[in-house]
Amino acid sequence: MSEISIESGRIEIDGRNLYYERAGTGEHVVLLLPGVLGTVQIEFKHQFQGFDLSAFTLVSWDPPGFGLSRPPER
Repeated sequence: MSEISIESGRIEIDGRNLYYERAGTGEHVVLLLPGVLGTVQIEFKHQFQGFDLSAFTLVSWDPPGFGLSRPPER
């Protein structure tokens, strides 16, 4: 299996710093939503490897307080 090029970064939305990963160049965009306590690294590895990334663009994110998203201020 060839190496997958995954772009990662952070975006601020409503004062929260959220981590995301994106792969693929396809016109069909799929937003991958994590489950209870899930994170990008735990839940979506197989999807990033299994989709045809020339037909699809996959975007996943860590919700506030989970994974690599900065926890809310306390």
